[in-house]
Amino acid sequence: QARREWSYIFKALKDKNLQPRILYPARISFRYEGEIKSFPDKQKLREFVTKSPPLQEILKKGLILEKRKKGERGHNPQTRETDG
Repeated sequence: QARREWSYIFKALKDKNLQPRILYPARISFRYEGEIKSFPDKQKLREFVTKSPPLQEILKKGLILEKRKKGERGHNPQTRETDG
């Protein structure tokens, strides 16, 4: 499951040759500006990315998709009743 949760971000980092790795317990690390960066969760990654415009561009789709998934949990618009 950890690999699936990080899949888009992993692929985006790999496409930019940043040598990503998934570590267990689930963490992601990658080489950025000559250093290895490691994050235990997406919130910590998101906090770091806000300070790095190049990474924002690389990862924006993955981080936005994750925010949407969290917001949609438990919400099914097809079963919602409306006043008519």
